[in-house]
Amino acid sequence: MKKIIAILVVFAMVTGVAFAETRVGGSVETRWTIVSGNSAPGNPDAMSQMSVHAAVISLSGGNDDGTYGGTFQLTFDNGGNGGNIKGQYWPERAFVWWQPIPQVKLILGIDGNGMFNTANLSRWGHHRMPRNVSVENWDAHNFLLGNYDGLGAHFIINPIDNLFINLVFGLGNRDGTSAGSMVFTDIFKERIMAQIQYNLDGVGNFYVTYIQRAAWGPGWPFDGGHERIGLTFFGHSLVEGLQFEVGGNYAFDQQDGNDVADPIRIGVGIHYNGDGWGVRARARIRPRDEVKNAAGVVTQDAWVQVIGDVMPFYDFGFLTAFLNIRLNSNTPAAVGEAGKLGWHINPYIRVPMGGDFRLGALIDNEDGDEYITWKVALSMLWAF
Repeated sequence: MKKIIAILVVFAMVTGVAFAETRVGGSVETRWTIVSGNSAPGNPDAMSQMSVHAAVISLSGGNDDGTYGGTFQLTFDNGGNGGNIKGQYWPERAFVWWQPIPQVKLILGIDGNGMFNTANLSRWGHHRMPRNVSVENWDAHNFLLGNYDGLGAHFIINPIDNLFINLVFGLGNRDGTSAGSMVFTDIFKERIMAQIQYNLDGVGNFYVTYIQRAAWGPGWPFDGGHERIGLTFFGHSLVEGLQFEVGGNYAFDQQDGNDVADPIRIGVGIHYNGDGWGVRARARIRPRDEVKNAAGVVTQDAWVQVIGDVMPFYDFGFLTAFLNIRLNSNTPAAVGEAGKLGWHINPYIRVPMGGDFRLGALIDNEDGDEYITWKVALSMLWAF
Protein backbone atom coordinates (compact mmCIF):
# COMPACT_ATOMS: atom_id res chain seq x y z
CA MET A 1 0.00 0.00 0.00
CA LYS A 2 2.79 2.42 0.92
CA LYS A 3 4.47 1.74 -2.42
CA ILE A 4 1.27 2.56 -4.28
CA ILE A 5 0.85 5.88 -2.49
CA ALA A 6 4.51 6.75 -3.06
CA ILE A 7 4.18 6.01 -6.76
CA LEU A 8 1.05 8.19 -6.97
CA VAL A 9 2.86 11.09 -5.31
CA VAL A 10 5.81 10.79 -7.70
CA PHE A 11 3.43 10.50 -10.63
CA ALA A 12 1.60 13.64 -9.52
CA MET A 13 4.91 15.55 -9.35
CA VAL A 14 5.94 14.41 -12.82
CA THR A 15 2.59 15.18 -14.42
CA GLY A 16 2.54 18.53 -12.69
CA VAL A 17 5.52 19.46 -14.82
CA ALA A 18 4.18 17.92 -18.02
CA PHE A 19 0.64 19.31 -17.87
CA ALA A 20 -0.40 22.75 -16.76
CA GLU A 21 -3.85 21.68 -15.53
CA THR A 22 -2.95 18.73 -13.32
CA ARG A 23 -5.11 18.37 -10.21
CA VAL A 24 -4.54 16.15 -7.20
CA GLY A 25 -7.34 15.32 -4.79
CA GLY A 26 -8.82 12.73 -2.53
CA SER A 27 -11.17 12.00 0.33
CA VAL A 28 -11.64 9.81 3.37
CA GLU A 29 -14.98 8.76 4.85
CA THR A 30 -15.49 7.30 8.32
CA ARG A 31 -18.73 5.78 9.54
CA TRP A 32 -20.02 4.87 12.97
CA THR A 33 -23.25 2.98 13.50
CA ILE A 34 -23.57 4.24 17.04
CA VAL A 35 -26.31 1.80 17.97
CA SER A 36 -28.58 -0.52 15.97
CA GLY A 37 -31.19 -3.14 16.72
CA ASN A 38 -33.85 -5.47 15.38
CA SER A 39 -37.18 -6.36 16.95
CA ALA A 40 -37.15 -9.90 15.54
CA PRO A 41 -36.84 -12.76 18.06
CA GLY A 42 -33.25 -13.83 18.64
CA ASN A 43 -31.84 -10.33 18.11
CA PRO A 44 -32.23 -8.73 21.54
CA ASP A 45 -28.87 -6.99 21.86
CA ALA A 46 -28.25 -3.52 20.48
CA MET A 47 -25.00 -3.36 18.53
CA SER A 48 -22.36 -0.75 17.62
CA GLN A 49 -19.90 -0.73 14.74
CA MET A 50 -17.37 1.65 13.15
CA SER A 51 -15.37 1.55 9.93
CA VAL A 52 -13.17 3.65 7.71
CA HIS A 53 -15.61 3.23 4.86
CA ALA A 54 -13.48 4.41 1.95
CA ALA A 55 -10.48 6.50 1.00
CA VAL A 56 -9.84 7.97 -2.43
CA ILE A 57 -6.79 9.36 -4.23
CA SER A 58 -7.41 11.08 -7.56
CA LEU A 59 -5.33 12.67 -10.30
CA SER A 60 -6.53 14.43 -13.43
CA GLY A 61 -5.01 16.64 -16.05
CA GLY A 62 -4.87 17.70 -19.65
CA ASN A 63 -2.58 19.36 -22.14
CA ASP A 64 -2.41 23.11 -22.61
CA ASP A 65 -4.60 22.92 -25.73
CA GLY A 66 -7.43 21.16 -23.90
CA THR A 67 -7.50 18.38 -26.46
CA TYR A 68 -5.99 15.44 -24.56
CA GLY A 69 -6.05 14.36 -20.93
CA GLY A 70 -6.99 11.77 -18.39
CA THR A 71 -8.35 10.96 -14.94
CA PHE A 72 -7.25 8.35 -12.42
CA GLN A 73 -9.06 7.68 -9.15
CA LEU A 74 -8.02 4.89 -6.85
CA THR A 75 -10.63 3.89 -4.27
CA PHE A 76 -9.70 1.88 -1.21
CA ASP A 77 -12.69 -0.06 0.12
CA ASN A 78 -14.22 -3.50 0.31
CA GLY A 79 -14.43 -4.42 -3.37
CA GLY A 80 -16.42 -1.36 -4.31
CA ASN A 81 -19.04 -2.07 -1.64
CA GLY A 82 -17.46 -0.14 1.20
CA GLY A 83 -17.06 -1.24 4.76
CA ASN A 84 -13.30 -1.39 5.23
CA ILE A 85 -10.44 0.21 3.33
CA LYS A 86 -8.30 -2.88 3.98
CA GLY A 87 -10.65 -4.88 1.76
CA GLN A 88 -9.01 -3.96 -1.52
CA TYR A 89 -8.35 -1.08 -3.89
CA TRP A 90 -9.80 -0.64 -7.36
CA PRO A 91 -9.73 1.95 -10.18
CA GLU A 92 -13.13 3.58 -9.80
CA ARG A 93 -12.24 6.14 -12.49
CA ALA A 94 -9.47 5.49 -14.99
CA PHE A 95 -9.77 6.90 -18.48
CA VAL A 96 -7.99 8.92 -21.14
CA TRP A 97 -9.86 11.31 -23.40
CA TRP A 98 -9.08 12.91 -26.76
CA GLN A 99 -10.98 15.80 -28.33
CA PRO A 100 -9.39 16.51 -31.71
CA ILE A 101 -12.16 18.96 -32.64
CA PRO A 102 -14.83 20.61 -30.45
CA GLN A 103 -17.56 18.45 -31.96
CA VAL A 104 -16.01 15.02 -31.19
CA LYS A 105 -14.65 13.48 -28.00
CA LEU A 106 -13.36 9.94 -27.46
CA ILE A 107 -12.99 8.46 -23.96
CA LEU A 108 -11.34 5.08 -23.35
CA GLY A 109 -11.56 3.51 -19.91
CA ILE A 110 -13.95 3.44 -16.98
CA ASP A 111 -15.88 6.09 -15.06
CA GLY A 112 -17.45 4.66 -11.91
CA ASN A 113 -19.53 7.83 -11.55
CA GLY A 114 -21.46 6.79 -14.65
CA MET A 115 -21.44 8.61 -17.96
CA PHE A 116 -24.66 9.74 -19.66
CA ASN A 117 -26.77 9.29 -16.51
CA THR A 118 -30.36 10.59 -16.75
CA ALA A 119 -31.42 9.68 -13.18
CA ASN A 120 -29.43 12.29 -11.29
CA LEU A 121 -32.29 13.54 -9.11
CA SER A 122 -33.80 10.15 -8.29
CA ARG A 123 -30.51 8.32 -7.84
CA TRP A 124 -27.56 9.84 -5.94
CA GLY A 125 -29.06 13.34 -5.99
CA HIS A 126 -31.83 12.56 -3.52
CA HIS A 127 -29.57 12.12 -0.48
CA ARG A 128 -26.34 12.95 -2.32
CA MET A 129 -24.79 9.69 -1.11
CA PRO A 130 -26.25 7.54 1.68
CA ARG A 131 -23.24 7.84 4.05
CA ASN A 132 -24.57 4.89 6.11
CA VAL A 133 -27.34 7.18 7.34
CA SER A 134 -29.83 6.83 4.46
CA VAL A 135 -30.87 4.40 1.69
CA GLU A 136 -30.10 5.23 -1.93
CA ASN A 137 -31.76 4.10 -5.18
CA TRP A 138 -28.69 2.82 -6.98
CA ASP A 139 -30.87 1.00 -9.50
CA ALA A 140 -32.81 4.12 -10.58
CA HIS A 141 -30.90 3.97 -13.89
CA ASN A 142 -32.93 0.83 -14.67
CA PHE A 143 -35.98 3.11 -14.90
CA LEU A 144 -34.44 6.25 -16.42
CA LEU A 145 -31.88 4.74 -18.76
CA GLY A 146 -28.27 5.85 -19.04
CA ASN A 147 -25.37 5.74 -16.59
CA TYR A 148 -22.77 3.53 -18.24
CA ASP A 149 -20.11 2.85 -15.62
CA GLY A 150 -18.30 -0.20 -16.98
CA LEU A 151 -15.12 -0.43 -19.02
CA GLY A 152 -15.74 0.82 -22.53
CA ALA A 153 -15.13 3.11 -25.48
CA HIS A 154 -17.24 6.27 -25.17
CA PHE A 155 -17.94 8.67 -28.01
CA ILE A 156 -19.52 12.11 -27.56
CA ILE A 157 -20.54 13.79 -30.82
CA ASN A 158 -21.89 17.35 -30.84
CA PRO A 159 -22.76 18.04 -34.51
CA ILE A 160 -24.81 21.18 -33.82
CA ASP A 161 -25.55 23.38 -30.83
CA ASN A 162 -27.53 21.62 -28.07
CA LEU A 163 -27.51 18.21 -29.80
CA PHE A 164 -25.33 15.37 -28.49
CA ILE A 165 -24.97 11.81 -29.71
CA ASN A 166 -23.49 9.62 -26.95
CA LEU A 167 -22.31 6.15 -27.93
CA VAL A 168 -20.75 3.42 -25.79
CA PHE A 169 -19.20 0.11 -26.71
CA GLY A 170 -19.30 -1.82 -23.42
CA LEU A 171 -16.15 -3.92 -23.15
CA GLY A 172 -15.73 -4.86 -19.51
CA ASN A 173 -16.62 -4.80 -15.86
CA ARG A 174 -17.33 -1.97 -13.47
CA ASP A 175 -14.09 -2.80 -11.64
CA GLY A 176 -12.09 -2.07 -14.81
CA THR A 177 -11.40 -5.66 -15.86
CA SER A 178 -11.84 -6.48 -19.53
CA ALA A 179 -14.61 -8.65 -20.92
CA GLY A 180 -11.88 -10.50 -22.83
CA SER A 181 -11.32 -11.01 -26.52
CA MET A 182 -14.45 -11.29 -28.62
CA VAL A 183 -15.47 -11.53 -32.23
CA PHE A 184 -15.41 -7.97 -33.55
CA THR A 185 -18.93 -8.08 -35.01
CA ASP A 186 -20.35 -9.27 -31.66
CA ILE A 187 -19.59 -5.83 -30.24
CA PHE A 188 -22.35 -4.42 -32.44
CA LYS A 189 -24.82 -7.18 -31.52
CA GLU A 190 -24.79 -7.04 -27.74
CA ARG A 191 -22.46 -4.33 -26.40
CA ILE A 192 -23.92 -1.00 -27.50
CA MET A 193 -25.56 1.77 -25.54
CA ALA A 194 -26.63 4.76 -27.65
CA GLN A 195 -28.17 8.02 -26.49
CA ILE A 196 -29.45 11.12 -28.23
CA GLN A 197 -29.56 14.22 -26.03
CA TYR A 198 -31.13 17.52 -27.00
CA ASN A 199 -30.99 20.56 -24.72
CA LEU A 200 -33.84 22.99 -25.37
CA ASP A 201 -32.98 26.42 -24.02
CA GLY A 202 -35.37 27.64 -21.35
CA VAL A 203 -37.13 24.29 -21.14
CA GLY A 204 -34.88 21.32 -20.35
CA ASN A 205 -33.05 18.30 -21.75
CA PHE A 206 -34.55 15.41 -23.71
CA TYR A 207 -32.87 11.98 -23.79
CA VAL A 208 -33.60 8.89 -25.88
CA THR A 209 -31.45 5.95 -24.75
CA TYR A 210 -31.12 2.49 -26.28
CA ILE A 211 -29.27 -0.36 -24.62
CA GLN A 212 -28.54 -3.86 -25.84
CA ARG A 213 -28.67 -6.92 -23.60
CA ALA A 214 -25.07 -7.14 -22.50
CA ALA A 215 -23.98 -3.56 -23.00
CA TRP A 216 -23.54 -2.98 -19.28
CA GLY A 217 -21.02 -5.79 -18.93
CA PRO A 218 -20.96 -8.21 -16.01
CA GLY A 219 -19.85 -5.54 -13.54
CA TRP A 220 -23.18 -3.66 -13.37
CA PRO A 221 -25.69 -5.53 -15.52
CA PHE A 222 -28.99 -4.12 -16.60
CA ASP A 223 -31.60 -5.94 -14.53
CA GLY A 224 -32.58 -9.05 -16.48
CA GLY A 225 -30.29 -8.23 -19.39
CA HIS A 226 -33.11 -7.22 -21.72
CA GLU A 227 -32.89 -4.96 -24.74
CA ARG A 228 -34.60 -1.70 -23.85
CA ILE A 229 -35.27 1.80 -25.12
CA GLY A 230 -36.04 4.71 -22.84
CA LEU A 231 -37.15 8.35 -22.89
CA THR A 232 -36.30 10.89 -20.18
CA PHE A 233 -37.07 14.59 -19.82
CA PHE A 234 -35.10 16.72 -17.37
CA GLY A 235 -36.79 20.05 -16.70
CA HIS A 236 -34.65 22.71 -15.06
CA SER A 237 -35.90 26.07 -16.33
CA LEU A 238 -39.68 26.00 -16.34
CA VAL A 239 -40.29 27.15 -12.75
CA GLU A 240 -37.81 28.93 -10.50
CA GLY A 241 -36.41 26.57 -7.88
CA LEU A 242 -37.92 23.47 -9.51
CA GLN A 243 -36.04 20.63 -11.20
CA PHE A 244 -37.62 17.37 -12.24
CA GLU A 245 -36.95 14.28 -14.31
CA VAL A 246 -39.60 11.95 -15.67
CA GLY A 247 -39.54 9.09 -18.11
CA GLY A 248 -39.37 5.37 -18.49
CA ASN A 249 -38.28 2.54 -20.72
CA TYR A 250 -39.66 -0.42 -22.62
CA ALA A 251 -38.21 -3.90 -23.17
CA PHE A 252 -38.93 -5.25 -26.60
CA ASP A 253 -36.92 -8.48 -26.71
CA GLN A 254 -37.36 -11.91 -25.18
CA GLN A 255 -35.03 -13.67 -22.80
CA ASP A 256 -34.56 -17.44 -23.25
CA GLY A 257 -37.91 -17.69 -25.02
CA ASN A 258 -39.90 -16.13 -22.15
CA ASP A 259 -41.76 -12.87 -22.36
CA VAL A 260 -40.35 -10.01 -20.33
CA ALA A 261 -42.24 -9.90 -17.04
CA ASP A 262 -41.93 -6.13 -16.63
CA PRO A 263 -41.70 -4.57 -20.10
CA ILE A 264 -42.54 -1.07 -18.83
CA ARG A 265 -40.66 0.85 -16.12
CA ILE A 266 -41.35 4.44 -15.06
CA GLY A 267 -39.17 6.78 -13.00
CA VAL A 268 -39.75 10.23 -11.50
CA GLY A 269 -37.54 12.60 -9.53
CA ILE A 270 -38.52 16.08 -8.26
CA HIS A 271 -36.48 18.69 -6.39
CA TYR A 272 -37.86 22.01 -5.21
CA ASN A 273 -35.63 24.55 -3.44
CA GLY A 274 -37.27 27.54 -1.80
CA ASP A 275 -35.78 30.19 0.47
CA GLY A 276 -33.96 28.02 3.02
CA TRP A 277 -36.25 25.04 2.60
CA GLY A 278 -37.22 22.50 0.02
CA VAL A 279 -38.68 19.12 -0.87
CA ARG A 280 -37.21 16.19 -2.78
CA ALA A 281 -39.35 13.31 -4.05
CA ARG A 282 -38.82 10.29 -6.26
CA ALA A 283 -40.64 7.15 -7.38
CA ARG A 284 -39.94 3.96 -9.27
CA ILE A 285 -43.02 2.36 -10.83
CA ARG A 286 -42.90 -1.11 -12.33
CA PRO A 287 -46.07 -2.80 -13.67
CA ARG A 288 -45.57 -6.57 -13.75
CA ASP A 289 -47.35 -8.98 -16.06
CA GLU A 290 -48.76 -12.29 -14.94
CA VAL A 291 -46.05 -14.96 -14.82
CA LYS A 292 -46.61 -18.63 -15.72
CA ASN A 293 -44.28 -21.61 -15.47
CA ALA A 294 -43.59 -24.16 -18.23
CA ALA A 295 -46.80 -26.03 -17.35
CA GLY A 296 -48.90 -22.90 -17.79
CA VAL A 297 -49.58 -22.49 -14.08
CA VAL A 298 -49.71 -18.91 -12.79
CA THR A 299 -46.84 -18.38 -10.35
CA GLN A 300 -47.11 -14.60 -10.01
CA ASP A 301 -50.14 -12.34 -10.35
CA ALA A 302 -50.05 -9.15 -12.35
CA TRP A 303 -49.26 -6.27 -10.00
CA VAL A 304 -47.66 -2.86 -9.82
CA GLN A 305 -44.63 -2.20 -7.65
CA VAL A 306 -44.21 1.37 -6.45
CA ILE A 307 -41.30 2.60 -4.34
CA GLY A 308 -41.58 6.27 -3.44
CA ASP A 309 -39.73 8.75 -1.23
CA VAL A 310 -40.74 12.22 -0.02
CA MET A 311 -38.16 14.29 1.84
CA PRO A 312 -38.76 17.83 3.11
CA PHE A 313 -35.73 19.71 4.44
CA TYR A 314 -34.99 23.00 6.14
CA ASP A 315 -31.74 24.96 6.29
CA PHE A 316 -31.20 26.54 9.71
CA GLY A 317 -27.86 28.03 8.65
CA PHE A 318 -25.74 26.11 11.13
CA LEU A 319 -27.25 22.79 9.93
CA THR A 320 -29.77 21.39 7.45
CA ALA A 321 -32.41 18.96 8.71
CA PHE A 322 -33.94 16.28 6.45
CA LEU A 323 -36.86 13.90 6.97
CA ASN A 324 -37.20 11.15 4.36
CA ILE A 325 -40.30 8.93 4.31
CA ARG A 326 -40.41 5.89 2.01
CA LEU A 327 -43.26 3.59 1.01
CA ASN A 328 -42.78 0.29 -0.85
CA SER A 329 -45.66 -1.80 -2.22
CA ASN A 330 -43.40 -4.91 -2.34
CA THR A 331 -43.85 -8.13 -4.32
CA PRO A 332 -46.83 -10.34 -3.41
CA ALA A 333 -45.56 -13.41 -1.57
CA ALA A 334 -48.01 -15.78 -3.28
CA VAL A 335 -50.68 -15.93 -5.99
CA GLY A 336 -53.86 -14.21 -4.84
CA GLU A 337 -52.12 -12.11 -2.22
CA ALA A 338 -51.33 -8.41 -2.20
CA GLY A 339 -47.86 -7.06 -1.56
CA LYS A 340 -47.16 -5.98 2.01
CA LEU A 341 -46.69 -2.24 2.42
CA GLY A 342 -43.14 -1.50 3.51
CA TRP A 343 -41.80 1.78 4.83
CA HIS A 344 -38.94 3.58 6.44
CA ILE A 345 -38.52 6.88 8.29
CA ASN A 346 -35.15 8.59 8.05
CA PRO A 347 -34.50 11.89 9.89
CA TYR A 348 -30.95 13.22 9.69
CA ILE A 349 -28.90 16.41 9.76
CA ARG A 350 -25.97 17.69 7.72
CA VAL A 351 -23.63 20.21 9.31
CA PRO A 352 -21.51 22.52 7.11
CA MET A 353 -17.97 22.22 8.41
CA GLY A 354 -16.07 22.26 5.12
CA GLY A 355 -16.67 18.53 4.76
CA ASP A 356 -19.70 16.24 4.94
CA PHE A 357 -20.88 15.59 8.52
CA ARG A 358 -24.13 13.66 8.98
CA LEU A 359 -25.99 12.31 11.97
CA GLY A 360 -29.30 10.54 11.70
CA ALA A 361 -31.63 7.65 12.44
CA LEU A 362 -33.23 5.03 10.22
CA ILE A 363 -36.36 3.15 11.34
CA ASP A 364 -37.06 0.46 8.77
CA ASN A 365 -39.81 -2.00 7.92
CA GLU A 366 -39.03 -2.15 4.22
CA ASP A 367 -40.49 -5.61 3.55
CA GLY A 368 -43.74 -4.91 5.42
CA ASP A 369 -43.45 -7.70 7.98
CA GLU A 370 -44.02 -7.35 11.73
CA TYR A 371 -40.39 -6.68 12.62
CA ILE A 372 -38.58 -3.35 12.66
CA THR A 373 -34.89 -2.59 12.33
CA TRP A 374 -33.41 0.68 13.50
CA LYS A 375 -30.12 2.47 13.86
CA VAL A 376 -28.54 5.75 14.85
CA ALA A 377 -25.52 6.52 12.67
CA LEU A 378 -22.81 9.11 12.16
CA SER A 379 -20.76 9.76 9.04
CA MET A 380 -17.78 12.10 8.64
CA LEU A 381 -16.13 12.77 5.25
CA TRP A 382 -13.32 15.14 4.33
CA ALA A 383 -12.29 15.85 0.76
CA PHE A 384 -9.12 17.64 -0.24
